Amino acid sequence: WTLAGGALWIYDADALLGGADDFGPLAKLVAITGKDSDGYSLFIYANAALESLNGLSRLRGALPGGLWVYGNAELRSLDGLAGLDGVDASGAPSHPHEHSVFIANNDALTSVAGLRNALRGRTLPSRLQISGNFALASAAGLEGLAGATTQVTIADNNPEMCLSQDDHDALSAITEIGGDGTYIQDALSPAAFDAKCTACP
Repeated sequence: WTLAGGALWIYDADALLGGADDFGPLAKLVAITGKDSDGYSLFIYANAALESLNGLSRLRGALPGGLWVYGNAELRSLDGLAGLDGVDASGAPSHPHEHSVFIANNDALTSVAGLRNALRGRTLPSRLQISGNFALASAAGLEGLAGATTQVTIADNNPEMCLSQDDHDALSAITEIGGDGTYIQDALSPAAFDAKCTACP
C-alpha cells in the first residue's frame, strides 16, 4: 500500500509496533508520496525499544519530503531504508531546523549504510546532518552524496568512527554545497585512523 498526501510519523510508538522491529501493517508499505507541514515525509522519533527499520524494507522510490530519525535509543542501523532511491525535498522554509536528512541522537546506531541508495549522486535540497550517534562506527553510505544546498554536518558521533582516506576525500570533495559548507569533525581526520582503519565496513 502507498501513503499518499501526508507523512509517516512513527513517534513514541513502542506499544503499537509490538516489538523491536515488528511494524505490523506498515511492513506492507511500498511508497510515501506526501509530506507534513514542516516538509518531512518520514519521521521516526523517540521509540525506546525500536532496534531495526527492517519492517520498512518494502519501501521504494524517493521521499518527496525530508527524512528525520531522532532519539531512538536502541536503533542499530538504517538498513530497512535501503530501498529508497532519493530524498527530494527539505524541511519547510518556515521551520527553524531545515533538513533533507537528519539522523541524530540514536545512541546505539552503528551504521548509516542504509542511506547509500537514497544519497548516491544526489544534491539534497537542504541540510544533511549526522550527529550525536555515539556508537556510529562508520561513515559508509554517505560517500556517494553529490551535495546539499545549505550544509553537510558529520560531527559528535563515535570519536573512533572508521573513516577511510578514500571516504574522507569523497566527503570533503562534495562539490555542490551552499550556505555554511561542509563540516566534518576534525577528530575524524583520516590520519588518526591509519593504524585502525583502511576501509569503512
